[in-house]
Amino acid sequence: MERRSEETEALARAWEQRARSELRNYFVASHPGWSDDEHWEECARRDAAVVLHGVSAERLADARVLEMGCGIGRLASVIAPFCKSYRGYDLAPTMVEQARRELEAVDADAEVAVSDGEGLPEPLRDERYDLAYSWGVFIHVSREVARPNLRAIVDVLEPGGELRVQFRADPLDPTPVHDPLPVDDGEPALPRVESVPAPDAEVIAAEPANDDPRVADLTEASDDRPDYIGHAWRVDELRDELEQLGEVDVRLDRPDPFFVYALVRRVA
Repeated sequence: MERRSEETEALARAWEQRARSELRNYFVASHPGWSDDEHWEECARRDAAVVLHGVSAERLADARVLEMGCGIGRLASVIAPFCKSYRGYDLAPTMVEQARRELEAVDADAEVAVSDGEGLPEPLRDERYDLAYSWGVFIHVSREVARPNLRAIVDVLEPGGELRVQFRADPLDPTPVHDPLPVDDGEPALPRVESVPAPDAEVIAAEPANDDPRVADLTEASDDRPDYIGHAWRVDELRDELEQLGEVDVRLDRPDPFFVYALVRRVA
């Protein structure tokens, strides 16, 4: 295997630092109330249902699922019990260790592995997948890191398989986009969570703000750490990038100025 780039090596070091810190869950999902276990679990169920929007319970039950950037298994522990098989990977070994413990507690055919940040780890490359997703991951990486990782995932999709990804949108790009997204017949894979009750004010008050020195110490860019905030994509730039992944059908949805969601279906 070729030596990985300096950027992915630095990303791995940075995320391993965050994985070992007391603020680990803040970096996994930095919503208000991340430090409250009950609120954390409710938000995980909500986000998993968003990831699987339009997927029926029947399709998920027969799906081999792949997750890039599984972190500590926050979404995996919700999704894995309902699919045929689950495989996940992350570049922070401490994250993967925790994900493995989370998945051991559920009834699922599930495996996780450590990656080099530039594609699938060896144990997962020989399988083929029906559904892949990556949430809260590409918002932290450059275009140069995104490109080989996207290609690696599409290459292991079955024909008809889907990749669902969250990206940062360039807020200076005013382009709206709401491509129609496919919706399966039948019961949804996961029930939609309409709203999550706000956590107690005391919980939020005790959590560090984004400008807290403890947060800044783990996010500020340096010679040894890439920027915490990844590439912000223009809509036309993102569509062009995704269409270059091969024979694929690309659907984009931009619900607000700051994020754009992509569904990439492998045609052949």
